[in-house]
Amino acid sequence: MALLIFMALLGASVSSRHAEANRGPAAGLFVRVSQTVPLSQVLDRINDIEPGTQLDTSLISENGHPYYIVRWQASRGRIIIFKVDAQTGQIVGRQG
Repeated sequence: MALLIFMALLGASVSSRHAEANRGPAAGLFVRVSQTVPLSQVLDRINDIEPGTQLDTSLISENGHPYYIVRWQASRGRIIIFKVDAQTGQIVGRQG
């Protein structure tokens, strides 16, 4: 899964002109993808507060701002979904 995310990030190096021309929901994501915190740091931070394992992760854009959505299985089996600001690495939401 990490390889797929890496490949998606690598392929997302689109010019800002192209992103402006294609104002879809992820258009702003392409402009800022190089400014994201590495996923490994995000997962380490989550593991520090809630030991467990990553189930899957998505990189999304909301109003042109990138966020990681991390589905996490805590060590006791509970599934938690974390929303993390991809530019700062701060956890901004948690469900589960």
